Amino acid sequence: MERVIKISEVFLRFQFLPFFVTSFLLTLLFPLFFGIENVALTESASVYERIFPIIGLILFIPLFLPDCDQNTLELIQTKKTSYFKILVIRLVQIFITLLFITIFCLIIFQLEHSEIKFSLFLFSGIADVCFLAGLMCLIFSLTMQPVTSLIVPLAYYIICLFSDDKYLKILYFFTLVNEDFRSKLLLLTVGLMLITISCFLANKRK
Repeated sequence: MERVIKISEVFLRFQFLPFFVTSFLLTLLFPLFFGIENVALTESASVYERIFPIIGLILFIPLFLPDCDQNTLELIQTKKTSYFKILVIRLVQIFITLLFITIFCLIIFQLEHSEIKFSLFLFSGIADVCFLAGLMCLIFSLTMQPVTSLIVPLAYYIICLFSDDKYLKILYFFTLVNEDFRSKLLLLTVGLMLITISCFLANKRK
């Protein structure tokens, strides 16, 4: 347990903290950039699922980022704790933070007297972020190129912005306005699968 705490502390202080602060500040400033005061449910859903997933995606960038540096990777290889276990520890921190940031964002909506369905919005936000993160992590684990890995989820996001469910069917991103739980469940499942696969690939790459 002491080793786990030490790994978590190092990751938080030296790799994760800047991304956490960025995500937190963007969430805090959410009302200043987008009009969410006294809006109806459909408007809340539309704004929330178009902005928050990008904010949440920031939290997953440092999952593999420290290992792009060869010196850091070689140092990790000398540790008793396996690289895969280190990735799991990082993921636990990221998911706990994602849950916190998501709840914080929804509380802001409530403070602005916007109409939301808390449980549905919470599930949707986490599902959307996990799907985008899954795409990013998969490419990251294969290329170890942060910029390249970000292009894929952002490209998918942009395609969804300028199309509809006619082309992407159940994988269409913006379905919260229709309270479509089934599509969000699929996005969450696929996202978690991609994140898991990316960890195995990164471990094998090492």
